Parts: sequence; C-alpha cells; structure tokens
Amino acid sequence: YIRESIHEVNVTLFIAFGLVALVVAVFLRTFRATLIPVLAIPVSIVGSFAGMLILGFSVNVLTLFALVLAIGLVIDDAIIMLENIYRRQELGEERTVAAVNGSREIGFPVLATTITLIAIFIPLGFMRGDIGRLFSEFALSVAVAVALSGLVALSLTPMLCSRFLRLSKPRGGFFSLSERIFGWMHRGYARTAEWSVRHAKTVGLFMLLNLAALAALYLLSPRTFVPVEDQGFFLNILKAPQGSNLWYTLHYLEQVEEDIRKIPAVMQFFSAIGIPVGGPASPRSGIVFARLKPFSERTMSQMQVVDALFPEFMQIPGILAFPINPPSLGENAASQEVQFVVLGPSLEELAGLNETFLAKARSMQGMVNIQSDLTVETPQLDVAFERERAADLGIPVYEIAQTLQVGLGGSHVSDFVMNNKSYEVITQTEPKFRARPNQIEDLYVRDGSGQLVPLSYLVSLRNGYGPDTVYHYNMQRSFTLSASLLPALPLSRALDELSSFAARTLPAGYTTALSGQSRDYQETAASLRVTFAVALIFIYLVLAAQFESWVHPLTIMLSVPLALTGALITLKLTGNSLNLYSEIGIIMLIGLVTKNGILLVDYGNQLRARGEALVHAAVEAGKIRFRPILMTSLAMIAGSLPLALATGAGSQSRQPMGWAVAGGLLFSTFFTLLITPVFYILISRLAERIGLKTVPPKVSLVREQGNHGRGA
Repeated sequence: YIRESIHEVNVTLFIAFGLVALVVAVFLRTFRATLIPVLAIPVSIVGSFAGMLILGFSVNVLTLFALVLAIGLVIDDAIIMLENIYRRQELGEERTVAAVNGSREIGFPVLATTITLIAIFIPLGFMRGDIGRLFSEFALSVAVAVALSGLVALSLTPMLCSRFLRLSKPRGGFFSLSERIFGWMHRGYARTAEWSVRHAKTVGLFMLLNLAALAALYLLSPRTFVPVEDQGFFLNILKAPQGSNLWYTLHYLEQVEEDIRKIPAVMQFFSAIGIPVGGPASPRSGIVFARLKPFSERTMSQMQVVDALFPEFMQIPGILAFPINPPSLGENAASQEVQFVVLGPSLEELAGLNETFLAKARSMQGMVNIQSDLTVETPQLDVAFERERAADLGIPVYEIAQTLQVGLGGSHVSDFVMNNKSYEVITQTEPKFRARPNQIEDLYVRDGSGQLVPLSYLVSLRNGYGPDTVYHYNMQRSFTLSASLLPALPLSRALDELSSFAARTLPAGYTTALSGQSRDYQETAASLRVTFAVALIFIYLVLAAQFESWVHPLTIMLSVPLALTGALITLKLTGNSLNLYSEIGIIMLIGLVTKNGILLVDYGNQLRARGEALVHAAVEAGKIRFRPILMTSLAMIAGSLPLALATGAGSQSRQPMGWAVAGGLLFSTFFTLLITPVFYILISRLAERIGLKTVPPKVSLVREQGNHGRGA
C-alpha cells in the first residue's frame, strides 16, 4: 500500500506539472514565455528537497502531497512577474527596461503574497499532538517551496525575461482565435466591474448572503476524522457469547473464513483466537486479517469487500462477527470510529447504563457493529472460604487457594532443560476432571496432623454471573461503547447525539470521554479551529505591516469567506466530508485567495499615488490585474485537479484536499474580481472619514507609456 501510494503521488506530481505548464502556454502562446515561469517549478521543488533534508524530513505521502500542491503555488509568483514584464513590453518598453520597471512595480505584491502564504503554513507546522507531528512535515515543506518560489520570482524570472522574453507577432488561427477570446473576456470583465461599482448595495447584499450560506453549509456539512482509505487489507472481528470455550469459537471462525474465501479480491488471510482484540485475551474472541490482491488485479475496493461481507456475517447464528476497515492514520488496527466512554463509581450502575447506551446506539440509523467492553453475563463460580473450620484444623488459607489453583487452573512449578531447550513444568488437572463444579469434592488438602480433608468441607460454592474484565479510564471504572459508521451517519453527528443523550441520562457523578479515533477527531477539530483563527490573525498582521495600513488587509481578506463557501459547495457536490485533509486544504485557501486581493489593492494604491481618483483606480486595477489573476488561479486549479481526480492507493485522502482547493479558488476568483474593487472604494472612503491613512507613502511610481496593448 505504501509503495502504491507513493507511486500514485509521483504520477500526480508529473500530471500537475504538465497541466500547469499547459495553462501558462494557453495564455502566453509562445514557447519562450511559457518556459520562463515553468523553470520556477523544478528550481523550487529541487530546493524543497534540500530544505526537507536540512529539516530532517523523509520523502513520504504527505511531503509529496505538499509538493503536488506546491507546483501550482510556486509558479504563481513567476507568472505574475512575467505577465507584468510582458505587459510593459506591450506598452512599448525595451526588454531590459521592461524587466527592471516591471519587477519594481510587481516586487511588492510578490513579496507580500509569499510572506502571506508562509504565514499560513507556519501555524500548521506547529500543531500539537500526533496529528500535528504528522502534518508539520506537510506544512513546512510547502512553506519552504513557497519561500524559494518568491526568491526565484524576484531574481531568476526578471533576468530570464530581460534576455529571452520577446513580444510575439499575431500568427496562426489559434493565436487569432485566442486573442479574440481573451479580448472578449477582458471587455466583459471591464463592463461587469463598472456595473459592480455602480451597484455597491447589491454587491454588499451578495456578501451578506454569502456569509449566511457559509454558516449554513458549515453546520450542514458532514464532519469526520479522515476518509476511509483502500489500504489493501481489512479486519474481521468475532465475538462468541460469554462463557464460550476455544472449540466453540473455532467452529464459528471457520464459517467466517468460508465467507471470506468466496471473495475473488481476497489474496490471503490469517486467523487467530485468544489474542487481545480491543481488550485482554479471551477464548471467545477471534480475528481474521485478510489481504487483498494488488490494486491492478482486482475490481472491488476494500470498502466494497467489507460492505459485501457485512450481511453475510450477520446471517451466522450464535456469534457476533463483522468486518471493519482499518484506520487510515496508523491507530490500533481493530479500533472502530466511535469510541464513547462512560465513567462512574459504581460497577452495578454502569452495567445498567451500559444496556441503556447500547439500546440508544442500536436505534441510531447508520451505526453498525455495535458492542461494549462491559459484559456482566460471564458465568462464574463464587468460592467462599470457611475460615473458622480451616483454623480449627490448622490449615492455612493459602494452602486451600493453592490447591484450587492447581486443581482448577494450573501452576508453574519448575523448569527443566532437554536438548538445549528449556521447558516449563506446569501442574494441572486434566480437563475432564475440572469441567463440572461438583468435581471440587475430589480435591483434598492435609490438615495440621497430616490427614486428608476434602476441599468441599473447607469452601462453599455459589453459581453466579459477573464481568469478565473491569476496565478503567482515568482511574475510574468505565465502559466503552464502540461502533462503526455507514456513510449516511458522519462521525460528528454520531458523537453529538451520544453526548446529548448522555447529558440527559447520566446521574450525578458520572461523566463521559472519547477514546481512539473519536478522541483524535475531537482533538484535531479543536486544533484546526485554533490554527484557522491564528492563520487569519497572522495574515492580517502581515498585510497590515506590508501595506502600512490597518484598512487594506480588511479589503484583501474579504475573499476568504468567498473561498470557504466555494470549497464547502464543492465538497458537498462531490460527496466529500469535512475531514482532516479537506480542512487543511481550506486553511491553505486563506493564503491562496488573498493573493488576488493583494494584486488588486497594491495596483489601486499605485494609481492613487499617481493622482488617480478612487473609483477609477479601483476599476483600472481590476482591468490591469485581470490577466495575471486569471492565469495564476487557473494554474493553481490545474495543479490541484490531479489530486481531486486521483485514483488508486491513497486517493481517498488526496481527493477532498484537491476538491477543496480547486472549488474554493474557482468560486473566489470569479467573485473577488468583482467584489474587491467595490469594497476597496467603500472601506477607503469610510477610513478617510475617520482619519485613517489609505495610501501608504512607499509605492512604486514607475510610469506607464502608451496604451494597454492588444486584447487582454
């Protein structure tokens, strides 16, 4: 599975590289112009491997994820730089002059976007806990790649443009057709942007509706820990009734094996009885580890095999058997998704609550393989010592206990060596002489005078029932309700319903907790919320320092809710949940979409510094930055599509991250181009009324000569 996963991500890496290069080629339509930004990809990626080596990271699935997403990121700065230099050549400047003036003009937004993106990934790199340690390599690998891409865009790209970038002359049908299409798109955007500025109230209403839709989508979106991955193997858990012996369990285990053997996708399996499965070893517990054929040799996925076996196992009478998909992030292989713990002082009351919670779980649609580790139906023989009789006969209680141990259980008394092998000497009565309680009458112990006394005279027996194991959690008696979930019931909803039921049901002195995957989900969700908030604060402070203004960061960050809405809509349409991977993709979106706002606001500030009116500067900034924003956004979307459309090993984890990035970028790019100019005007006017500075003194004052060139 690991080998297949890394191979699939490697393939995705090259596909993303090809798609990004294709997007750049379609916009620039010359080999020279396409090659210059594309060179930024290998330089940044190779540099990222060097950074990973310095930081002590390995090449694994997550660091390769980072590099796939970084392909779209690292080319952005180079595209912005090249497009601005190319535009200045269209305005009539010579190559070297255009490279100098263009890099000066665009250097600040390139630096701002690079620092902003790094500010996003640094909090991710310092997440706490097991998941934090796992994703720190992902986040810091992307941060290294982005830092290198900014350096390349500010140094290598302008140099290459000054030497090799030339204006292309109109030629061929494709060039003419694409020129007309780009021209039509640019003119259409210009008219739409002017309409948006004239209808600011309508745009403001749209933003309010977007915020309402975002809140509704977040509340309605299914939330899980991580998606189930096809790892090429699955587990089958078997539980016999209380008091079952080894032979009873073995009989039914063979029936489970027969059902597994019928599945064509199964290559081999291994079964065992009496090994610990979510608790201590017991002869009534069995497990079957089943391995599937390689991905290329089977048509059924691991999840489909599990779904097919579940009804077959349910038809086996006299036993509880169920298949489960193993966890995706290396937790206990037999751990189920729901691990709900109830703690309290009284074992008897916990037993009653255990039945209540089991009934509640069975009533919930979508919860399957329900079990609890607290069972009080285990047949047991209670033995009470007749201490006064034993004392009168001079028989120590420990001798009675030792006789019971040898007669009913077994005792390790010595070791001996034969043929260089060590063997244990265990005294034990044969099974046929300890199968019935009344056989205790056949055991004897010597009194103080050396006479044999029947053990039945010294002890009294009583049949009863009790727990086979008493579990503790946080040093309190407890039971754990475990269950698997069908896709119709997300983990968040299952835990919320159980927690709500516990709040209504539990008496005073009893509490709840989460364990296993459920606890990982809870801790990760809380950590990601904190990371999201920290990322927003980081970005705002970084932008405020770069723009020397508390106002413009607000304008830039208005694209964030648009991106979040687009991501949630896309996840909903593609059938993905809010999970660890999609949420990290959403956090990445914060940095990606602010790039567009930075380009617009920076150029608007430059125009205002030259004396342009506020409204004209806002609209003109959108027209000039339309092409680079469109190019970089489409390049990033193209880079994330191979993740979204991934197949093979590990694709279930790559898809939600890819869809979140692609959908959020597509939605936010379209609306950011229309909304940012409007709010740039509104927020600037409001700030000026209360005396805040809106145009920083340090802006690029490079003058443009000539017209805006052809088409886009």
